[in-house]
Amino acid sequence: FHFHDGADVTQQDLLTSSTLLAVSAIVDHQSAALSAFADVAAAFSCEALKADATPFNLMDSGDGHTSKDEVAVAANIRVLLNGSKSVGKEKIRSIARVPKVHGSVREQAKAVHSRMRVELNSGVKGVVVGSEEAVCTVLLPLAAALKELGECSFARAKSNLEVIAGDGLKFGIGEVFGKECSAEDGLSGGFNKAVNLFLGKEYGKFAHEVFVLLGLVWKVVAWEAVTAVAVLQAAELNEVIEGVKEIKVEDNAKEVEKKKKKVVLGKGTSSILALIKERLLSGREIALGTWVADFLSLLDLAKPEFNEFLLKVKDVVESNESRRLPKIPKVVILSSFGYLYDFDYFCFLGVL
Repeated sequence: FHFHDGADVTQQDLLTSSTLLAVSAIVDHQSAALSAFADVAAAFSCEALKADATPFNLMDSGDGHTSKDEVAVAANIRVLLNGSKSVGKEKIRSIARVPKVHGSVREQAKAVHSRMRVELNSGVKGVVVGSEEAVCTVLLPLAAALKELGECSFARAKSNLEVIAGDGLKFGIGEVFGKECSAEDGLSGGFNKAVNLFLGKEYGKFAHEVFVLLGLVWKVVAWEAVTAVAVLQAAELNEVIEGVKEIKVEDNAKEVEKKKKKVVLGKGTSSILALIKERLLSGREIALGTWVADFLSLLDLAKPEFNEFLLKVKDVVESNESRRLPKIPKVVILSSFGYLYDFDYFCFLGVL
């Protein structure tokens, strides 16, 4: 094998470069999916926490004073919350930061995608000198943006837990959350480990660590969605989930009526919630653990059901207003790995 400039390259060099590009390709695809769904989870949290939605009143002035990605995030969430009676006036920092934090992830994910296209297209006939450095240079700011997203989402998830109605439901979900999503330290530790690997020029291990960090952030965002939906659907969940009762016999009629009062969500969030309920609730009694596990399974990136779900989310946003979620790339499912991969990437790598 030879580099384009004529320098010799060993089989190990080729393998290392191909592995790094393959891992980076997965990060590219999954960061786009995360960027899209994170907006949905944040919109649910906004309603669950009765948060002030004015931070999403951003417009593109065209003079460079606003980020197009921040404006796009704000526009998507406005679509999701359109018509909602559940937003309020609570000033919540983790909600107010959504446009900037989510916009940063979008911006860095686009940079990674652009760099991947350049490196893979230029390397069709061989291995290009400097590909690892070039790719990892854009992966580093993505890792920083992912860390911020994870911390912001984790804060919202904890806030959601605090306002779940019904002691049994709150304790049950909180217990599982504590066991499976104690991710706050992991986010900082994972990012610091990635930075050290980057500084040490261990690019293959660095790319893998970014992939691990992305998986941790994805788990946090999924839990944010779980906790927010638990707040919004507490009355129904307490009646459906076996052994959990929100409304006691001694409650007077007025208290019962207040607890059962219909929650009016946004047009977008209500449509997406209907998709989730169709999968999770069918009028039968289910265990709390089963409901949580099924919800998390629905949001599992490694399963084709999630790709179908995300496409439906995209349709919901597009049908409500003109703003669009990030375009879903054409993918092929490799069952032996269990992930969704971009077809073009692996044509170059010789995997397909």
